Amino acid sequence: MLQTNIQTNGRACFFDNIRYLIVLLVIVLHVAAAYSNYMPYWVVDDQNSRFFDIMVSVLDLFLMSSLFFIAGYFALKSIQKTNCLNFIKNKFIRLGIPWLLGIVLLNPIHCYIYYYSRDAHSINIGNNFIREMKNALSFNTGFLSSTVNFQHYHLWFISLLLLFLIIFTLTYKGKQILTKNSAQEIKPNAPSNKRILLTFFIAGIIAIISSSFVFKAMYDATGGLGVRKWLIVGSVIQFQPIKISLYSTCFILGIYAFHKHWFSNNKAPGHPLVWLILSVIFYCINVVIFMKLMQGFSMNLTIILIIVRISIAFFMLLALISFGIKYWNSSSSINRSLADSSYNIYLFHLIFVYLIQLLLFKWEISIYTKFVIGCIGSILVSYLFSKFVLKNISKKFKPLIFKKSYDQKNNTSYLTANPE
Repeated sequence: MLQTNIQTNGRACFFDNIRYLIVLLVIVLHVAAAYSNYMPYWVVDDQNSRFFDIMVSVLDLFLMSSLFFIAGYFALKSIQKTNCLNFIKNKFIRLGIPWLLGIVLLNPIHCYIYYYSRDAHSINIGNNFIREMKNALSFNTGFLSSTVNFQHYHLWFISLLLLFLIIFTLTYKGKQILTKNSAQEIKPNAPSNKRILLTFFIAGIIAIISSSFVFKAMYDATGGLGVRKWLIVGSVIQFQPIKISLYSTCFILGIYAFHKHWFSNNKAPGHPLVWLILSVIFYCINVVIFMKLMQGFSMNLTIILIIVRISIAFFMLLALISFGIKYWNSSSSINRSLADSSYNIYLFHLIFVYLIQLLLFKWEISIYTKFVIGCIGSILVSYLFSKFVLKNISKKFKPLIFKKSYDQKNNTSYLTANPE
C-alpha cells in the first residue's frame, strides 16, 4: 500500500487523517445523542443511558474546536495560492451553496422523524415545513426555543466557518494593502515545541477569559436559564455563544500555526498519551464540578468549569496532533479516500443517521445494539454515498462544489469541496 508523508506531497497528511477521524466521531456523537439523557431534544426519542451521556459530553468538548483549528491551518495556505476575490468566491460556492441546500432539504426530514418518534402522527409535516421556511425568510435573530424551529442542524459549522473565512479574507486583504511595499517575508524555521506549547497556553488563557465574560453576559441576560442555548442571527448564522470564543480562538490559532510553520519538521508537541491522560484527569474534575453545580449554582465554580473544559479541548487537540505526527503521518489509499470524502460525509451524514435511527426505533433490541448498528450503518452509507453517488453526479453535471482537482506535480488528488 503506497504511503507518502508530509514532505513528499507538500500537504499535512496527518491533518487530513485527523479531520476525517473527527468527522467520523461527529457521526458517532450524533448516533449516541438519540440514546442520551444529555440531549432530550434529539430528533429520535428512544430509550436512554448514562453511558451515552458520558460519550456525548466527552466528544462535545473537543471535536468542533479541533475542526476549526484545522480549517484555520489550511485557510492561510489556500488563500496564498490565489487572490482574495477568488478565494472568497470559491468558499461561497463550496460552503454557501451546500449549506443553503442542506438546511432546506433537511428540515422536512427532521420534522417528520421528530414527530413520528413521539407518536404525533397527526402533525401536518408539509404545513410545518412551510411555516419554518417562512420563519427563515423573516431573518429573525434570537435564541432557538424549540428543536423544530428553523435551524441549521449540523450545518451551523458550515455557516460559522464561512463567516470566519470572510473575516479572515478581509483581514488578510487589509494586511496586504498595509504591507505591499514591505520587504518580502523570510520563511522562518519551525519553532521549538516549547514555543508551540507556550502559544497554546496563551491561546487557552484568551479563550478562558473571553468565554468567562460571555458566560457572565449570557447568565445576566437569561437569568441563568439559557447559557447553553443556540443563537441564530438573521437566519444565516447559528452558534452557541458560550463556545464562540473557543472556536474563534482555535481558528485563529490554526492560521497562526501555518504562518509560523508549526509541525513542518515532523516533531510532535509532546506525547499523545500524556495529553490523553491529562484529558481524562480533567474530565473527572469536570464531572465533580458539574455534580456540585447541580446542587446549587456558583459563579466561581462555573468559571473553574470553563477553565477545565477549555483545557480539555486543547489537550485533546494536542493529543490528536501528536498522534498524527508520530503514528499517522501517511497517505494510504484508504486514508486518501476517506480524507477526500470527509467534507461530503459531514454534509450528508445526519440524514442517514436520522433514517437509520428511525428504522431501529420500533425494534425491541438493546439501545447498545442500536448504537453499534447506527454507527456502522451511518458511516458506511455516508461514505458510499459520497464516494459513488456524488462522484457520479460530479461526472454527469460537473458542478463546482463536487469538482475534483488533480495535482500533477505532487501526484495527489483531493476534492476541492473541502472547506479549507
